[in-house]
Amino acid sequence: MGTRADDLYAAMLRRAREDARIVGMYLGGSRGKGATTEHSDYDCDIVVIDDDAAEYRARLGGDAAGIQLGVFGLSELRAHAAFGSASEWDRYNYAHLTAVVDKLDGEIQRIMDEKATVPDEVARARLPGTLDGYVNQVYRSLKNHRDGRALAARLDAAESIPLALGVLFMTHRRVRPYNKYLEWELTHWPLGDAPWSSDQLLRLVAEVARGEVGAQRDLYAGVKALALRHGLAAVLESWSPDARALIEGEG
Repeated sequence: MGTRADDLYAAMLRRAREDARIVGMYLGGSRGKGATTEHSDYDCDIVVIDDDAAEYRARLGGDAAGIQLGVFGLSELRAHAAFGSASEWDRYNYAHLTAVVDKLDGEIQRIMDEKATVPDEVARARLPGTLDGYVNQVYRSLKNHRDGRALAARLDAAESIPLALGVLFMTHRRVRPYNKYLEWELTHWPLGDAPWSSDQLLRLVAEVARGEVGAQRDLYAGVKALALRHGLAAVLESWSPDARALIEGEG
């Protein structure tokens, strides 16, 4: 026998399939990605004809007994999580999802798949700044370590991790996963031309989070190699020789 949440989800799925004004439905979160735990609830959205969005949101949207139901008009779904928007943070939510209802000949699935990627023009615009920010955090951390400021060094090391992962995933035109999903993502979808295996990268990230200097330099070396392959040498060369020597352990 299913739980109340199971029953509510099954009822909503039936309704989505039968209601002509509902054109799509997908299950997000851990359940949608196939990473379900005993604590996973149902995060699902329905997609309706634009003119019906307000009505359906008022009648159906909200949380109840382990199920959260969102409502999007089709145009709202297209615009949601766009780069540069206030909802950009939600972009990874669409990675590895399958539309359970798609009455538009695959259009709902295509919209979701697009959100899980980084277009070439966005990557080209953002990679230099992300890489530069990463180098800056590593440099700050290693200067603090050199000068005996252990806490500051560890904090800066931790702040370098999202930037390093941003470079790694963006060079692969993929959205950086939420921290919750990082290990799961790398296990199931490794970064193809990264300098490490997924296990090695996760180990390095854990060691950098602890402020270990050798791990910071190893992670930097791999990010540098990948950056050079992607035409970002100018960003690295903009740093002074002294800064680069400190980062790379040569000074």
